Amino acid sequence: MVQMAGLRLCSPYGSELHILKMCLPIYPKIMNIVRGKKWWKKVHPLIVDELQNKETHNANSITYASLAVIPLRMLQYDSLMEYYFREPEHIYLKNQKGETISFEQIFRVLQYKTNQSVKFWTIYGDEREGKKLNRIILRKGKWDVKAQISQLQQTKGLGLPKVKLALHVCSQHEKEKITQKLKKADRKTFDGIQFVKPDDFNLCSHEEFHRKLDWGAVTVIYNKQKKIKGTKEIHQVTDCINQIMEGSLYVAGEDIVLDYTFPIEQYMNNVLHS
Repeated sequence: MVQMAGLRLCSPYGSELHILKMCLPIYPKIMNIVRGKKWWKKVHPLIVDELQNKETHNANSITYASLAVIPLRMLQYDSLMEYYFREPEHIYLKNQKGETISFEQIFRVLQYKTNQSVKFWTIYGDEREGKKLNRIILRKGKWDVKAQISQLQQTKGLGLPKVKLALHVCSQHEKEKITQKLKKADRKTFDGIQFVKPDDFNLCSHEEFHRKLDWGAVTVIYNKQKKIKGTKEIHQVTDCINQIMEGSLYVAGEDIVLDYTFPIEQYMNNVLHS
């Protein structure tokens, strides 16, 4: 992601330098469009006054705002998908007894293929690791970037995101399978992140791995030039997620609430300038 004077440039379709070179010549025009259409969205003035008064600085002034993504459609889609795939941080499950159980996102992998696709796999647990981890919810999805580009080229307008999403509440047997794979992956990161030369890591342009544990969290991004020691075990976790979600016959009689940090409708309106 490139941050340029408040504009969020998010793209897996070229290097950040390439995106900057593309946008810098037209940046003044873009800002005029943004201001003219009132896409500059300020937060509540009382909150702004309170926070700005408490923040010391050596600049002439500071303005709190939430700027919409620049009006380039694929960058807007990318910003929306980045938020959608990384969230929610918490999921709530209401069981048949009426009890509400809180689940935290404890594992996430994002896999990018330039101009092709973005995939994600997430695991939610009532605890982060060990024997305390009793319940697990799985979630995965794919954004078909290639199909999205083709759609935009044909319609020149706003279309629905080309995404596939799935959520699965695990049975106890399925939970055991996932926790076994997680333990193997955890052993590779307990001693710290080690980068090694890739041998067969040519399936994607880059990948992000995130894991929450009782002692903290690990987040790392790597590409074809380097991969982390334990990539094989991490992929075994995502393969296990695929196998369970595609082959399971288990049906959970429970209600699920996905608790997004910011309402998706409002986030989409900001990103797409609706």
